[in-house]
Amino acid sequence: MLQDVEKHLTRFFAEIPDLGVTTRREPSSRHGFRPDIEVRLRRGDRRAVLLIEVKPSAELRIVHDWVDRLAQLPEAPDAHYPILCAPYISVKAAEVLKSHRVGYIDLSGNCWLDLGFLFVERSGQPNRFKVPKEQRNLFAARASRIVRTMLEHPGKDWTLQELAQTSGVSVGLVHRVAKALEERLFAERRWGRFTLQDPGGLLDAWRSFYVEQRIRWRRYYWAMVQDVRTGMHEIASYARELEVRYVFTGPAAASLLVPHLMVSAIHCYVDALKPVLLDSLKADPVPSGGNLWFSVIQREDIFLGSHQIEDLYVVSDIQMYLDLSALGGRGEEAAQTLRERRLQF
Repeated sequence: MLQDVEKHLTRFFAEIPDLGVTTRREPSSRHGFRPDIEVRLRRGDRRAVLLIEVKPSAELRIVHDWVDRLAQLPEAPDAHYPILCAPYISVKAAEVLKSHRVGYIDLSGNCWLDLGFLFVERSGQPNRFKVPKEQRNLFAARASRIVRTMLEHPGKDWTLQELAQTSGVSVGLVHRVAKALEERLFAERRWGRFTLQDPGGLLDAWRSFYVEQRIRWRRYYWAMVQDVRTGMHEIASYARELEVRYVFTGPAAASLLVPHLMVSAIHCYVDALKPVLLDSLKADPVPSGGNLWFSVIQREDIFLGSHQIEDLYVVSDIQMYLDLSALGGRGEEAAQTLRERRLQF
């Protein structure tokens, strides 16, 4: 992506007369800000240094977070300008940036730069990177298998055939998803192989989509549980006996990976919620709260990547992060801890 941005910047500044330009990729950190590209401009005796940070998306949430982070950094010296660059910056995102006097350049042809000796504004250019409708939802059930597989192996190079076989989907679907990932600058293709270039951005996008979905949890109060770990083993024992497929998620599952998490409920996916299972547990349904949450899931993707810890099946780290994020509150805090310690992107 940085190579594409550099090419765009070269063409962009070449159109401005009497302007000297020097570009350097991935310069050192400056004043607490680490740009992806540094552009030095000169016209006569005037100078400016553009500290350009490249984002795969300029959604409003991302733009707000970015300007908030800038506000917490030491003020840049004169003639040094943080600039946001993305494939497309919408009118609303542009308004946010301009209201903070922060410049931007997008790869679709829009820009706003106010450097004192140089002012450039271009607007109204459509999003050249808009994903076609049939490719828009990267996180639909079958498409998300591909995203999940790549996020679980973020540094791996794939052929489309390898990715299709590992994800359990058709090569045609992999091709469409791969194209969408490339267009949104989450991934790139080189020498016939395909790899993620922004796993963190892709996970952020999936989280934003996922938290808006409504996982239907059935809540119960389980008076017999002694402690969370013992309760999980008891549920697993009954599930095996009744041939119910299960997998734990949420804070209870995360506590097996990250010690010292506060756990107030057990969350468990099952492929069938048999009355005999609830009778065996002596669990009573409650309209809210509860310390035992079940969700009946028959989609295979939820179970993909699940593994055993202490003889208990738990969801993959990616799925656990999504579920914790969707729970909100302390779940979000646990999600961030899991991401920092386990996912590390």
